[in-house]
Amino acid sequence: MTSHNHNETVTNHASRVVAGEEAGPIGNERLTALTGAVLLVLAAVEIVTVPTLRAMLSVHFVVGVLLIGPVTVKTASTGYRFIRYYTHAPAYRRKGPPPWYYASPPRFCSPPR
Repeated sequence: MTSHNHNETVTNHASRVVAGEEAGPIGNERLTALTGAVLLVLAAVEIVTVPTLRAMLSVHFVVGVLLIGPVTVKTASTGYRFIRYYTHAPAYRRKGPPPWYYASPPRFCSPPR
């Protein structure tokens, strides 16, 4: 009979992370979250400029152009997670299926629980 120590489990998990096995999903999750935060700020600025569009047209235009990069990165990182999960990459399978709301357009309400 073998006994499993909690420290052994933590050490094994830490070694997988250090070895890079878990680094892919964790890095992807961080990139997606950071990009989402940037998108939230830029979208808020874009919305604020709408009521005074004539006065703030240049700001509205510049922010609209700046949105192209983060939207592209968010779409790519979310798509990459979907592809890795559904092609049965072990680290992504352990992380679990991507929530459906990652692929949906940004919303101003919280995801369902």
